[in-house]
Amino acid sequence: MDQIKTGATCSTYTKQLRRKGHTIGLVPTMGCLHDAHLSLIETSLRETNDTIVSIYVNPSQFSKGEDYKTYPRNLQDDLDRLAPYNITAVFIPKDKDIYGKSSHHNHTKIIVPKLSNHGCGQSRPNFFSGVTTVLYKLFKLTNATHVYLGKKDFQQLKIVQKMIQDLELPIQAIGCPTIREPSGLAMSSRNIYLSKKEKKDASKIYQTLQEAQTMAQKTQNPKDIIQYVKTQLNTIPNFKIDYVECLKKTDLQPTETLKSPTQLIIAGNLKKTRLIDNISLA
Repeated sequence: MDQIKTGATCSTYTKQLRRKGHTIGLVPTMGCLHDAHLSLIETSLRETNDTIVSIYVNPSQFSKGEDYKTYPRNLQDDLDRLAPYNITAVFIPKDKDIYGKSSHHNHTKIIVPKLSNHGCGQSRPNFFSGVTTVLYKLFKLTNATHVYLGKKDFQQLKIVQKMIQDLELPIQAIGCPTIREPSGLAMSSRNIYLSKKEKKDASKIYQTLQEAQTMAQKTQNPKDIIQYVKTQLNTIPNFKIDYVECLKKTDLQPTETLKSPTQLIIAGNLKKTRLIDNISLA
Protein backbone atom coordinates (compact mmCIF):
# COMPACT_ATOMS: atom_id res chain seq x y z
CA MET A 1 0.00 0.00 0.00
CA ASP A 2 1.61 3.21 -1.17
CA GLN A 3 1.03 6.48 0.66
CA ILE A 4 0.47 9.53 -1.55
CA LYS A 5 0.61 12.91 0.15
CA THR A 6 0.39 15.50 -2.63
CA GLY A 7 -2.08 16.14 -5.41
CA ALA A 8 0.60 16.28 -8.09
CA THR A 9 2.01 12.93 -7.05
CA CYS A 10 -1.45 11.37 -7.01
CA SER A 11 -2.24 12.63 -10.49
CA THR A 12 1.00 11.27 -11.94
CA TYR A 13 0.69 7.98 -10.06
CA THR A 14 -2.87 7.27 -11.18
CA LYS A 15 -2.30 8.38 -14.78
CA GLN A 16 0.34 5.65 -14.99
CA LEU A 17 -2.22 3.10 -13.81
CA ARG A 18 -4.71 4.28 -16.41
CA ARG A 19 -2.09 4.03 -19.17
CA LYS A 20 -1.85 0.33 -18.29
CA GLY A 21 -5.57 0.04 -18.99
CA HIS A 22 -6.46 -0.31 -15.31
CA THR A 23 -9.76 0.65 -13.75
CA ILE A 24 -9.43 2.65 -10.53
CA GLY A 25 -11.89 2.54 -7.66
CA LEU A 26 -11.95 5.52 -5.32
CA VAL A 27 -13.22 5.18 -1.75
CA PRO A 28 -13.38 8.75 -0.41
CA THR A 29 -13.35 9.02 3.41
CA MET A 30 -12.78 11.54 6.14
CA GLY A 31 -10.90 8.95 8.16
CA CYS A 32 -11.91 7.38 11.48
CA LEU A 33 -12.45 4.25 9.41
CA HIS A 34 -14.99 1.61 10.43
CA ASP A 35 -16.58 -1.50 8.95
CA ALA A 36 -18.79 0.46 6.56
CA HIS A 37 -15.71 2.03 4.95
CA LEU A 38 -14.05 -1.39 4.79
CA SER A 39 -17.13 -2.79 3.04
CA LEU A 40 -16.78 -0.11 0.33
CA ILE A 41 -13.12 -1.03 -0.03
CA GLU A 42 -13.93 -4.72 -0.37
CA THR A 43 -16.43 -3.94 -3.15
CA SER A 44 -13.90 -1.81 -4.99
CA LEU A 45 -11.27 -4.53 -4.68
CA ARG A 46 -13.65 -7.00 -6.32
CA GLU A 47 -14.73 -4.71 -9.13
CA THR A 48 -11.65 -2.69 -10.14
CA ASN A 49 -7.97 -3.27 -10.85
CA ASP A 50 -6.73 -0.69 -8.36
CA THR A 51 -8.30 0.81 -5.25
CA ILE A 52 -7.39 4.25 -3.91
CA VAL A 53 -8.64 5.28 -0.46
CA SER A 54 -8.59 8.99 0.27
CA ILE A 55 -8.49 10.37 3.81
CA TYR A 56 -9.33 14.06 4.04
CA VAL A 57 -11.52 15.99 6.47
CA ASN A 58 -13.05 18.50 4.09
CA PRO A 59 -13.65 21.90 5.71
CA SER A 60 -16.06 23.18 3.08
CA GLN A 61 -18.79 20.68 3.95
CA PHE A 62 -19.00 21.85 7.56
CA SER A 63 -21.18 24.80 8.56
CA LYS A 64 -20.37 27.27 11.31
CA GLY A 65 -20.78 25.67 14.72
CA GLU A 66 -20.39 22.10 13.44
CA ASP A 67 -17.68 19.66 14.51
CA TYR A 68 -14.95 20.30 11.94
CA LYS A 69 -12.25 21.00 14.54
CA THR A 70 -13.27 18.09 16.77
CA TYR A 71 -14.09 15.59 14.02
CA PRO A 72 -12.32 12.32 14.99
CA ARG A 73 -8.89 12.01 13.40
CA ASN A 74 -6.43 9.16 13.91
CA LEU A 75 -4.36 8.61 10.79
CA GLN A 76 -2.16 5.85 12.19
CA ASP A 77 -5.21 3.88 13.31
CA ASP A 78 -6.69 4.29 9.83
CA LEU A 79 -3.49 3.07 8.17
CA ASP A 80 -3.45 0.05 10.51
CA ARG A 81 -7.02 -0.78 9.51
CA LEU A 82 -6.12 -0.53 5.83
CA ALA A 83 -2.96 -2.64 6.10
CA PRO A 84 -4.65 -6.08 5.71
CA TYR A 85 -6.35 -5.00 2.48
CA ASN A 86 -4.72 -5.21 -0.91
CA ILE A 87 -5.40 -1.59 -1.80
CA THR A 88 -3.05 0.12 -4.22
CA ALA A 89 -2.62 3.40 -2.37
CA VAL A 90 -3.97 5.73 0.27
CA PHE A 91 -4.18 9.40 -0.72
CA ILE A 92 -3.80 11.88 2.15
CA PRO A 93 -4.14 15.35 0.61
CA LYS A 94 -3.76 18.69 2.34
CA ASP A 95 -6.05 21.68 1.91
CA LYS A 96 -3.76 23.19 -0.74
CA ASP A 97 -4.06 20.01 -2.86
CA ILE A 98 -7.83 20.45 -2.97
CA TYR A 99 -8.29 24.21 -2.89
CA GLY A 100 -4.95 25.51 -4.19
CA LYS A 101 -4.06 28.97 -2.97
CA SER A 102 -7.72 29.82 -2.36
CA SER A 103 -9.46 29.53 0.96
CA HIS A 104 -12.27 26.98 0.79
CA HIS A 105 -14.58 29.87 1.69
CA ASN A 106 -14.04 31.67 -1.63
CA HIS A 107 -13.18 28.69 -3.83
CA THR A 108 -15.45 27.90 -6.80
CA LYS A 109 -18.18 25.50 -5.71
CA ILE A 110 -20.22 22.90 -7.57
CA ILE A 111 -23.91 23.07 -6.74
CA VAL A 112 -26.51 20.53 -7.82
CA PRO A 113 -29.82 22.42 -7.72
CA LYS A 114 -33.21 20.97 -6.79
CA LEU A 115 -31.82 17.71 -5.39
CA SER A 116 -30.16 19.79 -2.65
CA ASN A 117 -33.32 21.68 -1.66
CA HIS A 118 -34.56 19.28 1.03
CA GLY A 119 -33.17 17.05 3.74
CA CYS A 120 -29.64 18.03 4.73
CA GLY A 121 -29.70 20.78 2.12
CA GLN A 122 -31.93 22.92 4.34
CA SER A 123 -30.26 22.43 7.69
CA ARG A 124 -26.66 22.22 6.42
CA PRO A 125 -26.46 24.85 3.67
CA ASN A 126 -22.75 24.28 2.91
CA PHE A 127 -22.81 20.52 3.05
CA PHE A 128 -23.68 19.30 -0.43
CA SER A 129 -21.72 21.96 -2.31
CA GLY A 130 -18.75 21.06 -0.14
CA VAL A 131 -19.17 17.36 -0.91
CA THR A 132 -19.58 17.76 -4.66
CA THR A 133 -16.69 20.20 -4.92
CA VAL A 134 -14.22 18.02 -3.03
CA LEU A 135 -15.33 14.89 -4.87
CA TYR A 136 -14.89 16.60 -8.23
CA LYS A 137 -11.32 17.47 -7.20
CA LEU A 138 -10.67 13.92 -5.95
CA PHE A 139 -12.05 12.47 -9.19
CA LYS A 140 -9.58 14.57 -11.16
CA LEU A 141 -6.58 13.88 -8.94
CA THR A 142 -7.14 10.13 -8.70
CA ASN A 143 -8.28 9.59 -12.31
CA ALA A 144 -10.81 7.17 -10.86
CA THR A 145 -13.20 5.21 -13.05
CA HIS A 146 -15.48 4.25 -10.15
CA VAL A 147 -16.34 5.86 -6.82
CA TYR A 148 -17.92 3.85 -4.01
CA LEU A 149 -20.39 5.55 -1.66
CA GLY A 150 -22.66 4.20 1.06
CA LYS A 151 -26.43 4.31 0.69
CA LYS A 152 -26.70 5.51 4.28
CA ASP A 153 -26.09 8.94 2.73
CA PHE A 154 -28.90 8.41 0.20
CA GLN A 155 -29.40 12.06 -0.73
CA GLN A 156 -25.67 12.56 -1.13
CA LEU A 157 -25.40 9.53 -3.42
CA LYS A 158 -28.17 10.83 -5.68
CA ILE A 159 -26.61 14.29 -5.82
CA VAL A 160 -23.18 12.92 -6.74
CA GLN A 161 -24.70 10.74 -9.46
CA LYS A 162 -26.53 13.78 -10.87
CA MET A 163 -23.32 15.84 -10.83
CA ILE A 164 -21.52 13.10 -12.74
CA GLN A 165 -24.34 12.90 -15.26
CA ASP A 166 -24.67 16.65 -15.80
CA LEU A 167 -20.92 17.31 -16.06
CA GLU A 168 -20.40 14.17 -18.19
CA LEU A 169 -17.60 12.96 -15.95
CA PRO A 170 -15.96 9.66 -16.96
CA ILE A 171 -16.70 7.90 -13.66
CA GLN A 172 -19.44 5.71 -12.20
CA ALA A 173 -20.85 6.33 -8.70
CA ILE A 174 -21.67 2.98 -7.13
CA GLY A 175 -24.09 2.94 -4.19
CA CYS A 176 -23.31 0.24 -1.62
CA PRO A 177 -25.57 -1.13 1.15
CA THR A 178 -25.75 0.58 4.52
CA ILE A 179 -23.65 -1.28 7.07
CA ARG A 180 -25.14 -1.42 10.56
CA GLU A 181 -24.03 -2.18 14.05
CA PRO A 182 -25.63 -5.30 15.63
CA SER A 183 -28.32 -3.04 17.15
CA GLY A 184 -29.30 -1.72 13.72
CA LEU A 185 -27.69 1.69 14.16
CA ALA A 186 -26.16 2.80 10.86
CA MET A 187 -22.38 2.90 11.11
CA SER A 188 -20.83 6.36 11.12
CA SER A 189 -17.55 7.88 12.21
CA ARG A 190 -19.55 10.12 14.52
CA ASN A 191 -20.85 7.09 16.45
CA ILE A 192 -17.58 7.27 18.36
CA TYR A 193 -19.10 10.22 20.23
CA LEU A 194 -21.93 8.04 21.62
CA SER A 195 -21.94 6.24 24.96
CA LYS A 196 -23.14 2.62 25.16
CA LYS A 197 -26.52 3.79 26.44
CA GLU A 198 -26.83 6.40 23.69
CA LYS A 199 -26.03 3.77 21.07
CA LYS A 200 -28.74 1.56 22.52
CA ASP A 201 -31.21 4.45 22.50
CA ALA A 202 -30.25 5.36 18.92
CA SER A 203 -31.01 1.83 17.74
CA LYS A 204 -34.68 2.84 17.80
CA ILE A 205 -34.05 4.92 14.68
CA TYR A 206 -33.70 1.89 12.41
CA GLN A 207 -36.44 0.04 14.27
CA THR A 208 -38.76 2.95 13.53
CA LEU A 209 -37.74 3.04 9.86
CA GLN A 210 -38.57 -0.66 9.56
CA GLU A 211 -41.96 -0.04 11.12
CA ALA A 212 -42.54 2.78 8.64
CA GLN A 213 -41.66 0.44 5.79
CA THR A 214 -44.31 -1.99 7.06
CA MET A 215 -46.84 0.87 7.32
CA ALA A 216 -46.18 1.74 3.68
CA GLN A 217 -47.72 -1.58 2.68
CA LYS A 218 -51.04 -0.43 4.16
CA THR A 219 -51.19 3.30 3.42
CA GLN A 220 -50.32 5.46 0.45
CA ASN A 221 -50.25 8.65 2.54
CA PRO A 222 -46.70 9.82 3.36
CA LYS A 223 -48.05 12.30 5.94
CA ASP A 224 -49.28 9.44 8.13
CA ILE A 225 -45.89 7.76 7.97
CA ILE A 226 -43.99 10.97 8.68
CA GLN A 227 -46.16 11.70 11.71
CA TYR A 228 -45.67 8.15 13.05
CA VAL A 229 -41.90 8.35 12.62
CA LYS A 230 -41.70 11.73 14.34
CA THR A 231 -43.76 10.44 17.25
CA GLN A 232 -41.46 7.44 17.70
CA LEU A 233 -38.22 9.38 17.31
CA ASN A 234 -39.39 11.89 19.90
CA THR A 235 -39.35 9.09 22.48
CA ILE A 236 -35.57 8.67 22.14
CA PRO A 237 -33.92 10.41 25.11
CA ASN A 238 -32.01 13.57 24.17
CA PHE A 239 -32.79 13.14 20.46
CA LYS A 240 -33.79 16.24 18.53
CA ILE A 241 -35.27 15.70 15.08
CA ASP A 242 -33.82 17.74 12.22
CA TYR A 243 -36.11 16.38 9.51
CA VAL A 244 -38.30 13.45 8.53
CA GLU A 245 -39.17 13.46 4.83
CA CYS A 246 -40.60 11.19 2.18
CA LEU A 247 -38.90 12.07 -1.11
CA LYS A 248 -39.27 10.75 -4.63
CA LYS A 249 -36.17 8.77 -5.51
CA THR A 250 -36.01 10.32 -8.98
CA ASP A 251 -35.64 14.00 -8.02
CA LEU A 252 -35.60 14.06 -4.19
CA GLN A 253 -38.76 16.16 -4.03
CA PRO A 254 -41.55 15.63 -1.47
CA THR A 255 -44.28 13.28 -2.60
CA GLU A 256 -47.97 13.16 -1.69
CA THR A 257 -48.33 9.49 -2.55
CA LEU A 258 -46.29 6.31 -2.35
CA LYS A 259 -47.26 5.26 -5.85
CA SER A 260 -43.90 6.44 -7.13
CA PRO A 261 -40.51 5.16 -5.84
CA THR A 262 -40.06 6.83 -2.46
CA GLN A 263 -37.31 7.07 0.13
CA LEU A 264 -37.90 7.98 3.76
CA ILE A 265 -34.95 10.01 5.06
CA ILE A 266 -34.37 11.22 8.60
CA ALA A 267 -31.75 13.19 10.51
CA GLY A 268 -31.36 14.44 14.02
CA ASN A 269 -28.98 15.03 16.88
CA LEU A 270 -28.56 12.82 19.91
CA LYS A 271 -27.16 15.50 22.17
CA LYS A 272 -24.36 16.85 19.90
CA THR A 273 -24.01 13.79 17.68
CA ARG A 274 -25.65 14.04 14.26
CA LEU A 275 -27.27 10.83 13.02
CA ILE A 276 -28.88 10.13 9.66
CA ASP A 277 -30.61 7.13 8.13
CA ASN A 278 -33.09 6.18 5.42
CA ILE A 279 -35.19 3.35 4.08
CA SER A 280 -37.08 2.57 0.88
CA LEU A 281 -40.88 2.78 1.13
CA ALA A 282 -41.86 2.07 -2.47
